[in-house]
Amino acid sequence: NSDRIEGFLKVNIVKADGLRPDDGSSADPYCVVQLDNSDGKIKGPKKSKDINPVWKFPGRLKVNVHAFVRPLPEVLIKVWDSDLLGDDLLGECQLDWEDCVDKPCEWAISKSFQLTHKDHKGDQGKITLQLNFVPRGEFDDNKLAPAIDGIQVEPSKNYDGELVVSIFNGRDLFPDDGKTSDPYCVAKIEGCKKKVKTKAISN
Repeated sequence: NSDRIEGFLKVNIVKADGLRPDDGSSADPYCVVQLDNSDGKIKGPKKSKDINPVWKFPGRLKVNVHAFVRPLPEVLIKVWDSDLLGDDLLGECQLDWEDCVDKPCEWAISKSFQLTHKDHKGDQGKITLQLNFVPRGEFDDNKLAPAIDGIQVEPSKNYDGELVVSIFNGRDLFPDDGKTSDPYCVAKIEGCKKKVKTKAISN
């Protein structure tokens, strides 16, 4: 559909520098990435007692937005401090990912971004991210992102996509009651819960 931008946005959560120590001395930070006005999100791993965490975490966001509406919905970044009594926001920022649409299947964004906090003035630290948009129908070769500040993020080994299955007919099926049967077909990928099931055909 040419009216939509569809596919997935690969996001490498690389690291953060100079985070605010929420308890006065340190923090247990993790990062959440979300496309504005979308339910899907990436939640990275927690690093314990580290205000300069190196996550090296690859994730993906599904994309389905209007092609002719600009600006595009922003990518929302929030860094949280994990706490038993409730997680606290350490900093946030918003990203324009238009360059990724203009240069599909490339790591078009690979840089650090300043974090802010509405209740805290001054430097809240920086977060380093890498973004790569793969349009629907394009082959993702899982290209390695360039190292940044000497840090290399390994590609995810999980694949996100759509497998189209067309079930046409069956021949020479075994008649279960000795004369005929009411067959249907189930197709699924091993290890996945979702499946495709046809209607039963009465003979």
